Amino acid sequence: MQRIVIPTHYVHVRSTPLWTKETAPASIWQRHLDAGTRQGVNPRLCVMRGTIRYYGYADETSPEPVETLTI
Repeated sequence: MQRIVIPTHYVHVRSTPLWTKETAPASIWQRHLDAGTRQGVNPRLCVMRGTIRYYGYADETSPEPVETLTI
């Protein structure tokens, strides 16, 4: 997998409050599809404690991930 880096000249435009496991939106715990992300928009996730596990799927209908990455 190729690492995606947000270009240094991009401008931060908004952020959300810190979440806990109890206050995070329900959608954060579900599989995401890229369909809702506008071109040129790069989300940045900052983790204060713990880890993030990324599951990469072959396509939007694949039931099982083809790769797993712990960040």
